Amino acid sequence: MNNWDRDHIEALGRAVSRLIADHWAKLDEMNVFPGVTPQEVERALQAPIPERGSDAHEVLREFQEKILPYCMTIPSPNYYGLLNPTPTLISIFADALASALNQNVGAWGHSPSATTVEKQVVRWLCDVIGYDENALGTFTSGGTMANVTGLKLALHACLPHVAEQGLTSVGRPVTIYVSEEGHFSIDRAADVLGLGRANVRKIPADDRFKIDVRRLVEQIERDQREGRIPCAVIGVAGTTSTGAIDPLNELADIAERFGLWFHVDAAYGGAAVLSESVRPRLVGISRADSITVDPHKWFFVPFAAGLILVKEGKRLRQTFDIHPAYIPQRSSLTGEETLNFFQHGVLGSRRFVGLKLWMSLKHLGTEWYANVIDRQIELCRYLARRVEDHPDFEACAPVELGIFCFRYFPQTLRRQYAEADAARRHQIDQLLNETNLRLQILVEQSGKAWFSTTLLKGVRALRINILSYLTRREHIDRLFALIEEKAPLALSQVER
Repeated sequence: MNNWDRDHIEALGRAVSRLIADHWAKLDEMNVFPGVTPQEVERALQAPIPERGSDAHEVLREFQEKILPYCMTIPSPNYYGLLNPTPTLISIFADALASALNQNVGAWGHSPSATTVEKQVVRWLCDVIGYDENALGTFTSGGTMANVTGLKLALHACLPHVAEQGLTSVGRPVTIYVSEEGHFSIDRAADVLGLGRANVRKIPADDRFKIDVRRLVEQIERDQREGRIPCAVIGVAGTTSTGAIDPLNELADIAERFGLWFHVDAAYGGAAVLSESVRPRLVGISRADSITVDPHKWFFVPFAAGLILVKEGKRLRQTFDIHPAYIPQRSSLTGEETLNFFQHGVLGSRRFVGLKLWMSLKHLGTEWYANVIDRQIELCRYLARRVEDHPDFEACAPVELGIFCFRYFPQTLRRQYAEADAARRHQIDQLLNETNLRLQILVEQSGKAWFSTTLLKGVRALRINILSYLTRREHIDRLFALIEEKAPLALSQVER
């Protein structure tokens, strides 16, 4: 049972690889949602803690019988959900290699090559963003922690004494600014850092779901007059609901004018700098003081992998530096100071996150990424054209990246809406929102596809995010046919 010799490891590895290969061979035909209730999963897995171990192959069989059938098929080409990608195959095995090596990339002394690999990947991404040699970055557990890191950097730049004396020493509210379409992690970061969610100013978005820069300036000036301390402006490069890209250059100008930290949440859209067609829409991103990028989104690596890039890399250590006596900080061979990532971010011990991105980039190259990104955006535009040509559907937001939002709005209701008074229009709006929410549920229950819904200025929209490199035009045709089929049923169920 505890025989970990080479033959045993190889046999177990082959068994795991076979499971992965068999699963991936059926991705296109499998149900995306397993159609299971929480109670069913609980019953299938209910068991006391084992007193005695089992053969590893028996554990794998139990995984195959009790876990795999109840998994969401996120790598499927028919999954159009929450910015969760189909991971590159090499990155799947990179995760296994990272686990086998079990490097602690918090400290160079416990991860010489791993630290160097991550430093190299950070340098590659700083280069494509447009940062100079002074930039640095660090991997995190995801975009939420990267945004926490970015706002901690902002707070330290604005009020460096807070690290020792706390926010009570300030005596005035410290304020940050983000579009109303910003990610929930900004609220969470404000909470974690002690700034308070009430001090996150949600600036209204325009009709393209980008931040209204005029309203932003007005809010900053108002806060200054009221004695608040404006600290940071956050631009979003690829909002979660619609994929909108804020006017980053204008935001950089505003941050510069008021002396604020400029952070860009490019968790989703950051990879799009690799695309020549999209890069012009990200102009200004290199002016950001810090940038969040999630490799587990458009870089197609498995969860979890976040990353923050910082224009003046020295600010990371200035903000997070600490000197525990038990961790060596110099090479035992040369005496030179080493790069220890625990001194450059929130995390202490952490796994070799960067390996899966390093191996993917080495194996596929930036050209592959650019082509996939361009193809996915074009698939969204294709879906938008299908919607535009259909009398019973309407777009709710323009296509900017790989997300398209639209809704079912049948002609019969559209005619009634045009002739209705305000009260009746409100009723129809509610009916449409409930119908589109029901439509998502019916598609989910079919198992044939999965997407989410979102609210856009009060309108419930079907949100289609194409983030699988396996998705082709025929998948989009099947998806739209399925939505067409289920839409009238959704309306009839809501009207009952």
